[in-house]
Amino acid sequence: AIYDLKRAIMELGPTGFPFERFFAEVLKNYGYQIQVGKNFKGKNVTHEVDIIAKKDFAYMIENKYHNSPGTYTNLKVALYVYARFLDLKKNFDYPWLVTNTRCSRKAIAYAKGVNLKITGWQYPKNQSLQKLIENKKLYPITILKSVNKSVKGKLSNSGIILVKNLFDYDLEVLKTRTKIQENILKEIIKEARKIYEVKTKK
Repeated sequence: AIYDLKRAIMELGPTGFPFERFFAEVLKNYGYQIQVGKNFKGKNVTHEVDIIAKKDFAYMIENKYHNSPGTYTNLKVALYVYARFLDLKKNFDYPWLVTNTRCSRKAIAYAKGVNLKITGWQYPKNQSLQKLIENKKLYPITILKSVNKSVKGKLSNSGIILVKNLFDYDLEVLKTRTKIQENILKEIIKEARKIYEVKTKK
């Protein structure tokens, strides 16, 4: 399952909102204070910001989610994100573009020129989306083979976005929280334990 990470990210869709929630959870594990989907009054218009992240600085994060492999996030997206930041800059220190695919060379070149932070699938080299996930094993629930579309929805709706979130609750609490049948939950937890090498409680 771990080698199937890119496919698992693609299955967070079809809309971008589950990806926003997933990346917000990733950032929480790196010490960021997070808000999702908040409106801000800009200089000219009001904007809904995908993620607000605060650590040493305040970041305006815009997510560009693709559920088709081979799709690039291009210059047009980088221009759009930076334009929104210019209207909102009184509220934030830096703009940040996050995508689950690769970025075009022009998008990266432009981002460097205007100090737009980019996190893409394999960019930047040591802080890419892939690295941020793998370094702390922040795998999405969609990486589990035992999670179908219906189960994914129930887990996501109950606030369980990362596989490791499953270990925060005992079986009875998970049943109540997710409305998933016990036998299915047991299979999910069994698979999760294999990924994290967590020993089954006797």
